[in-house]
Amino acid sequence: MKIALTGGSGRVGEYLVDELKKYNYEIVVLDQKEPKSKDVIFVKGDMLKIDDCKNAFNGVNAIIHLAAIPHLFSDPPEKVFYINTIGTFNVFQAAADLGIKKVIYGSSDSAYGFNWRNSFDDTPIPAYLPVDENHPQEPKDAYGLSKKVGEEIAKTFNRKYEMTTISLRISHVRVADGNNEVGIEAYKRDIKEHGQMLPPRVYNKEGNITQIFCYNDVRDVAQAFRLALEAKGLEGRYESFNICADDNTSKFNTMEVIKMLGWSEVPLKKEIKGRQSFFDWSKAKRLLGFQPLYNWYDLYIKE
Repeated sequence: MKIALTGGSGRVGEYLVDELKKYNYEIVVLDQKEPKSKDVIFVKGDMLKIDDCKNAFNGVNAIIHLAAIPHLFSDPPEKVFYINTIGTFNVFQAAADLGIKKVIYGSSDSAYGFNWRNSFDDTPIPAYLPVDENHPQEPKDAYGLSKKVGEEIAKTFNRKYEMTTISLRISHVRVADGNNEVGIEAYKRDIKEHGQMLPPRVYNKEGNITQIFCYNDVRDVAQAFRLALEAKGLEGRYESFNICADDNTSKFNTMEVIKMLGWSEVPLKKEIKGRQSFFDWSKAKRLLGFQPLYNWYDLYIKE
């Protein structure tokens, strides 16, 4: 099976390429820089140019769309929104023009509106916990808004072309390899000094503040995209899925964290036990067979 992968040279893309290769997929990477893996077909191009998209997608069976500006730290909000939304539209339109019937979109839990806020006092309150895919999406920032609009694009192409479109709402991605700002040593230091995983950077130049409520090991993210690619019974449908680790980002039980955040009055849709995640990923388990394999607290703190 031949798969096109936008953003295949990025951090998540690198791991996804390795995951797909293990299952003998033929991979076409559309990116502006060459991927590390030499066992892929590399098409240098820009998703803002629909002809580049068509050139890369010609002859593939499905598309995984990862390419995006992944945060607000390095670019002004208008650039983040423009590139993420226009690029996403072009990917879907190119797929439709070529008759490709399945596109998997890399969305984000930032679309809910919890991860970026205007001040430390501006803590959004969930409508209920744990947060499932039906929870309102109320972003306050250009990145979260771009991801929400991307999901609307996916829904539109499903309606118009009966294309199978899937949005994976990915939580903050951590990489176990190496000593970096999202690596194991940074995580251990955060837990020891602060009792919780901290964002790599707190402020961006626009004054927005980040907050991590959930996370992923990058290997689980790669697994989730492969499972979405292989999912049966979703043909001709649009579906969204939360993808996250099965525990919260602190050393505390989740109900304790809820009290710390001032969320004690938030209704519970399900019982929350132990250090269970704030996000409900059971839909992904039920329809995709997804099961997060990497719980960083158990792996790296309770050694």
